[in-house]
Amino acid sequence: ETAINLITKIEHYHSAEGKYPSSLEQLVPKYIDDLPKYRISVTPKDFNYEVFPEFPDTIGFGLQYRTFGQATFSFNGNTKEWFYID
Repeated sequence: ETAINLITKIEHYHSAEGKYPSSLEQLVPKYIDDLPKYRISVTPKDFNYEVFPEFPDTIGFGLQYRTFGQATFSFNGNTKEWFYID
């Protein structure tokens, strides 16, 4: 749920600014109050975010987080799909 909310805020920024934020920090405070973290254990973790201005039609931006078993889930901002990296 936290990742979906963050993606929504990234898309709001894109709609308003005409580009994706270069970092998640650019969302604060206009789009989000503070940077969310995801929790897979007792220690909250930061999301990995990357913008791809050279590939706006194929990727746009990527958002990633790692699971407890160290698998990575990644979101493609262009296709709006999650994929799994083992």
